[in-house]
Amino acid sequence: MPAADGPQGSLRVDSVTALDTPNFEALYAEALRTGFGAITRLVDDWRSGANRFAKPGLNIDPYAHRPDIGRIRRLYVIQEARRRRVGSRLVSAIESAAIAGGFSRLYLRTHDPSSARFYETLGYERVPDDPWKTHRRTLL
Repeated sequence: MPAADGPQGSLRVDSVTALDTPNFEALYAEALRTGFGAITRLVDDWRSGANRFAKPGLNIDPYAHRPDIGRIRRLYVIQEARRRRVGSRLVSAIESAAIAGGFSRLYLRTHDPSSARFYETLGYERVPDDPWKTHRRTLL
């Protein structure tokens, strides 16, 4: 994935190739401590081979039944990096990779109000009454 430049400097975003790194272990432990249980699903799916990301950093949305619609899943930013635009720069890098990978839209689902506000400030629109997504953004 590309670097995402912003007012806080450059942020390098790498594709995940293994989960047994010290940085990931620290992120995993913090995510569990703060109640982000979706991290367990990410690890289980990775270890079983059920989800290794269809395109760099993204999934083809399994509910859209279209290969040009991606899904942002289980995005977590460690607490010490929050409020420093790391999350928005990470999403920007994901969006750039999505465009390069041929995705025309991105969907996501969150039930956390602060996460919903975060995505809405980045231009994601709320999708009411859809069991598979709460937000979407058209890329192309």
